[in-house]
Amino acid sequence: MQTKYTVTHSPIRIQAIGEKLLSVWRKPLITIPLPFPKQVFTPVNQKPEPQAEEKNETQWKPPVTLKAIPKHVPGIFSAIHNKDELNKIRFVLRACDKYGGMRYTSALHIERTKNGSRIIASDGKRMHISEIKTRIKPGDYRPSVTKDMIQLGTPVPNVNFPNWERVVPTDTIQCGYISLDNITAGKSESAVNARNAAFNSFEKQSGERVNPDYLTDLANRRWIICRQKEKNKALLLKEHSAKMDTYAVIMPLAS
Repeated sequence: MQTKYTVTHSPIRIQAIGEKLLSVWRKPLITIPLPFPKQVFTPVNQKPEPQAEEKNETQWKPPVTLKAIPKHVPGIFSAIHNKDELNKIRFVLRACDKYGGMRYTSALHIERTKNGSRIIASDGKRMHISEIKTRIKPGDYRPSVTKDMIQLGTPVPNVNFPNWERVVPTDTIQCGYISLDNITAGKSESAVNARNAAFNSFEKQSGERVNPDYLTDLANRRWIICRQKEKNKALLLKEHSAKMDTYAVIMPLAS
């Protein structure tokens, strides 16, 4: 006599079995082991190169160089970004009065032109003028000058720079040409001989004697000499083959 057993499953048990099957199904049969980077052990006395570079960067800070100066800043002139204009401003600044005098004689006067700016300086006995392409705010400046850079800063008020155009001779005669490429302010025998030769040549061609220091300040350029018809009048020196006007007005020494 056989007895039949009927197995009944409650809904709660069926649900539990289904969840176990589902969890088994979700597990991957095979896993791919990902390679981890090998850890490199460095000897105690040897420092890894990347760490050494980072340490150097934190301990040593490079000095401020001219490469960090933005080229577009109109009030900064450097030997890297605008060397030609830097040299022109240096030339003009040589005419400033270094020993006092009136307020305008220690200032750098700047005006706007059609193609850029005109810079002027005078100590009352001579005047240097040059034009550059950079457009600068008109006014009177007292620049900060270093070996490789000139920074104009902001204009100085109440300088009252005089009407410089009235001093520039207009009715002149070209009377000579002089190259001052080899002129220096050195005290060696060769430097003194070169200056004396240039001074004698200038006096012979212009017919006037000027302060030798004024000619030394015209160094590294070639000049066309122009004089007025009357004696003891201001001389005009124009830079030869200059792309933009650069010239000097010098009063001769009293006879």
